[in-house]
Amino acid sequence: MKIKIFSFAWGILLLLISNGSFSQTSTLVSLDTTGKLVYKPDAKGNIIPDFSGVGYKNGEVAIPTVAVVKTVYPVAGDNLANIQNAINEVAKMPIGADGFRGAILFKAGIYSVSNTVQITASGIVLRGQGTDTTTGTHFYAPTLSQYTLFNFTGKGGLSTTGAKKSITNPYIPYGTNQVVVSSNTGNFKVGDSILITRTPDTAWITLLTMAQWGWTTSGYIISYQRKVTAVNGDTLTIDAPMVDIIDTTYSTAIVVKYKSTNYLRNCGIENMSMSCAYTSDTAENHAWDGIDFTNAMNCWARKVDVYYFGYTAVTMYVSTAWITVDSCKMIDAKSNITGERRYSFEIDGQHTLVKNCWTRNGRHDYVNGGRVAGPNVFYNSTATIQQNDIGPHMRWSTGILFDNIVSNANQDVQNRESFGTGHGWAGSQIMFWNCKAGTFIMQKPQGDYTNWAIGCTGKITNVGSFGAQTSGIVESNNKRIAAIPSLYMAQLNQRLGIGNKKAQTIAYDTLPIHQLGDSDFVPACSASSGLPITLTSLNPNVATIVNGAIHIVGIGTAIINAAQVGDSNYTAAPVYGQLLTVQAALPIQIKNITATIHSNGVLINWEAANEIGVEKYEIEKSDNGNNFTLIGTLNASKSTQYKFTYPFQSGNSYFRIKSVAQDGTYCFSKIVKVTYISNPSISVYPNPVTNKLIVSGLVGKPTLSIINSSGVTLLTQKAFSSSCTLSLTNLKAGVYTLIISNDLTGASSTKIIKN
Repeated sequence: MKIKIFSFAWGILLLLISNGSFSQTSTLVSLDTTGKLVYKPDAKGNIIPDFSGVGYKNGEVAIPTVAVVKTVYPVAGDNLANIQNAINEVAKMPIGADGFRGAILFKAGIYSVSNTVQITASGIVLRGQGTDTTTGTHFYAPTLSQYTLFNFTGKGGLSTTGAKKSITNPYIPYGTNQVVVSSNTGNFKVGDSILITRTPDTAWITLLTMAQWGWTTSGYIISYQRKVTAVNGDTLTIDAPMVDIIDTTYSTAIVVKYKSTNYLRNCGIENMSMSCAYTSDTAENHAWDGIDFTNAMNCWARKVDVYYFGYTAVTMYVSTAWITVDSCKMIDAKSNITGERRYSFEIDGQHTLVKNCWTRNGRHDYVNGGRVAGPNVFYNSTATIQQNDIGPHMRWSTGILFDNIVSNANQDVQNRESFGTGHGWAGSQIMFWNCKAGTFIMQKPQGDYTNWAIGCTGKITNVGSFGAQTSGIVESNNKRIAAIPSLYMAQLNQRLGIGNKKAQTIAYDTLPIHQLGDSDFVPACSASSGLPITLTSLNPNVATIVNGAIHIVGIGTAIINAAQVGDSNYTAAPVYGQLLTVQAALPIQIKNITATIHSNGVLINWEAANEIGVEKYEIEKSDNGNNFTLIGTLNASKSTQYKFTYPFQSGNSYFRIKSVAQDGTYCFSKIVKVTYISNPSISVYPNPVTNKLIVSGLVGKPTLSIINSSGVTLLTQKAFSSSCTLSLTNLKAGVYTLIISNDLTGASSTKIIKN
C-alpha cells in the first residue's frame, strides 16, 4: 500500500471535518416557505441532481399485485422442471393491456432446485406465500457449484436508431435537465427514449491522473438513458438531470434515439426466501447469486430473504434500468472474504432503486460496479457486521444517492488507485444523505467534480486507503437534516406533486368460479381510503364492466384489475388483479350432498338431477376449504343417487363434487365439511358386550349411533351427560360400529363386538 505524508494543515482540516458544523441545514439544498426544494448552484451552474427518477416505472406507478394465473406446489426431489414448466406455460399466455401475463403462486413449502431457473418472457411474476423458511415458500439450492438461482434476462440489449446529434453546449453542469444539439429539425420529439453518450478526451484522463492505473478514453465512454420531455428548437429537456459534467475541454457528447424491444419487462419476484447448501463458512462451491436481472427494465424483487449465497442477493447488471429492490435481505453469505464476493445488493445498471433492505456479514453490501451511469438510489437500508465498505466500488460511477443508510463500518467514496486492476476514482456526484456509519471517507476528484456527505453521523475524513485527497463537501456532520429527512423522498414527492398526500392500498378477495349466464356481480374489493374502486377487464371476450359490476359474456378467463387513482388527499393505490374463470353452464344439478361418519370412513352422498351430457363425477377433498385435490372418480350412470366412501382422516375435511361434461366443461357442487377425531378420550366398555354398553368421557350433548356392516343405522341415542348407557339386547351377535357425533368435538368411531 502506498503511504502518503500530509501536512499539519490537512490535520486541521480533518479535525474541522470530523467536528462538523452545528447546523441542521444544508447550504446546497433547502426548503422555501412553500416547502419546495431549492438548490444553490456553484459558479458554473452545478447543483445537486434530482436522483428520484429511479425504480419501477420511474417511481410514478406503484408496483401492482398481479393476478395469479398458475399455482405450483412443491414436489419431492428436484423441483427445477416443476418450476420451469410452470414458467414456460405462463410464457405462452398473451400479455394483457397492463403489460402482464400473470403471476405464478408458489404454495408454501420447500422447493429443492438443482440449477438456474430462467425467466425470459416479459410479464411474469413469481410469488411465494411468505419469507419464513419453515412456514412460507422456500427455495433451496442443493448443488455444490456456483450458479444463479433465478435469472431474469431479456433477448438482447438496447439498439440505436436515427441520426446521432452532437451536443453543442460548451459546458453542461451536473444537475441540469437541458442539452442543446446540432440541427435538431425533425430528429427528436417529446417522448423519445434517448442515449446521451459522453466520450472523454485524453485531457480528462490527465486531469484525474488516471493513466497510471490503465485508464483510456475508449474505456470510459458512458451512455445515460433519458427521455425527452420538451423540445424547443435545438434544445432538449430531459426527464432526469445530467449527473456528469460535459465540458468540451475534457469530453464530447452525442444524443441518439434508442429502442429496447429486446428487453425483459414487467417481471417480478416476491414474498419468499431462498438458501443454499454449503460445506463451510468460507466455501466457494455452492449457489452464488440469488437473483440476477440482465437486459431488463421495469422489474422488481420485493420481500425476498436470501441466505448463504456467495456473491449476491440481487444484482442488476449493466443492461438494466428502472428496477426496484424492496424489503429484501442478504443473510450470512458463505465465501472467502476477498474480492468479487459478498456484494449483497449491486447496481450496475441505471435508474435503479434499492430500499428498505438489510444485510448481515456482507462485504460491499450496497454497491455499484464500474462506469455505472446514474441516477441510482440506495434508500433506508441497513448493513450489520460489515466486512468492507459501502459506496461506489470503482471506475467512475456517477450520480448515486446513499440516503439513510445505516452501517457499523465504512461508507466511502475515494480514489482507490491501484486496487483491483486499477479502480482509480470510484465515483463522482455521489451523495451520502443523513447516513450513519463508523467512518466516511469523503474525497472529491479533481476539477469541478465533487461528492457530498450531508447530515451524516460518524467520523468523516479525507484520508483514504492511499492517503489524503481533497475533501468532498461535508455539511451538518453528526446532525441530521431534520427539515429534509430523506432527500430521495423529498425529490420524488416534489417531482410527482405528492405533497402531503397519504398512501392507500386495495383489499381484493379471490374471485370464485362463475358460469356463463350468471348475473352481474360486484367483487369484494375496497380501498383503504374509502374512495371508490374502478374495475377493468383485460379480456372483454369473457367479461366486461357494466355500471361498476362484472358482466360475464363468454367462457374462459379474464384478469379483473382493481384501481383507485387517488384524489387531493391520497396517492394512487397499487393496482390489484384477480383472475376470473367462467365455465359453460351444465344442466346438471347436484342436490342434497352430505358427508357423514360411517362404519368404514366418511360416506359422501349426493343426488343428481338433469344428468345430461355428464361423463363423470370427480370427488375432491381439501384440508382447509380452499385447495382441493382429486380423491376419486365415479362414472355417470344415469342414476339419481351416488355415494363414495373415503377413509377416516383426523381433523377437518372438506368435500365437493366436480361434474365433468363430455366436452370437458365442468361445474362444482357446494362444499360440505366433516370433522373426525381419531383418538378421543372416550371409554367404551365392556367390549365385547352382551347387553349394556357404557360410554364415558363424553363432551357436550353428542349423538351415539350403532351402525351395521351394511351402513344401516340400527340405534340412535342422545347423551345428556358425560356418561351414557346403550341397550344392545335386541342386536344379533356380530361386529358393529359406534359413531359418536358432536358439534363441539367432531365425530369418532369405535368397533363393537356383540356376543
